[in-house]
Amino acid sequence: EVIFVWDVSMSMGRTQHGQKCFDRLLEKTATLFDQLGPSDRLRGLATIGPGEWLTTEPLSAGPEQKQQLTAALQRVGVTEAAADWHAVLETALRTPSPSDIHARLVVVLSDGQAEGWRHQDQASWNDLLQGVTSSAVPTAVEIYNVSDTEDQAQNLTLESLSMSRQVFGTGESFLVEAEVRNYGTVQTEQSTVQWTCDELSLGKTTVGSLEPGQSTKVTLRHTAGKPGFSRISCRIESDDSLIADNERSLMLEIIEHVSVLLVDDLRDDDPLRTDRGYVLAALGYGDASPNDGRSKSIFQVKTVTPQEFDTEILSQYRAV
Repeated sequence: EVIFVWDVSMSMGRTQHGQKCFDRLLEKTATLFDQLGPSDRLRGLATIGPGEWLTTEPLSAGPEQKQQLTAALQRVGVTEAAADWHAVLETALRTPSPSDIHARLVVVLSDGQAEGWRHQDQASWNDLLQGVTSSAVPTAVEIYNVSDTEDQAQNLTLESLSMSRQVFGTGESFLVEAEVRNYGTVQTEQSTVQWTCDELSLGKTTVGSLEPGQSTKVTLRHTAGKPGFSRISCRIESDDSLIADNERSLMLEIIEHVSVLLVDDLRDDDPLRTDRGYVLAALGYGDASPNDGRSKSIFQVKTVTPQEFDTEILSQYRAV
């Protein structure tokens, strides 16, 4: 029985010398398929989660079955997921073999990226290896690197995009932060990131030169517009070997106000004398009363006594 384990993680979309790593994987798969005959059993596993089987049962390694499995792999293509190699190989190695199988070969095809191999988790790998060596079916593993290890790869990655929260009030100013990392093997030149909100440009930020493995953070200050949902996006403008990891987006909700119900049996709004006044000051009311209309706070506060509380419809408020 031969189990192919195919790397379909994002890095397989890298272009080297005009060819994607995934296309090289398909070519290497075809070469290895040619070495199998109809008497061999064939399975395919993609690196999605703990491993996703592309066939429900082992196939006879005939021309039609090879073509069927190749087509299934092409439909999966390159995903945005990272490969968890320990979980995937555990799925491949621990899956039961057909009763008439006397040997098993697991063939791994990847681009040689260290990410996802959990190299620091030696105990888990030792446990998996122990299970293989004690298996009733003799098992071997072959690993093929389909990428060009000598390639001087340029790969800037937008590693994260974050805001302090996802809900803002109309006219409220907030900061968006992006982390850019150089996952390539060579120093990058100065580049820029493009910021957009619902496809409308918000401007650009310069990213300085980065050494391999080095990262930097860039920020954008934006003011929330009309109420509704919006998408803030950040894209690195760089012609590197992996375009798929150059962009990230965040959804945010913009509201006119936040309805708050404040329950207290006191009527004094002085923040130095009452908890009620302290809470109102924290919500942006200062020396203004919730009922006089002078405050510009995003929080729309209604104050009631404990006796009045029972008559309120709580679903109308975001906080009580």
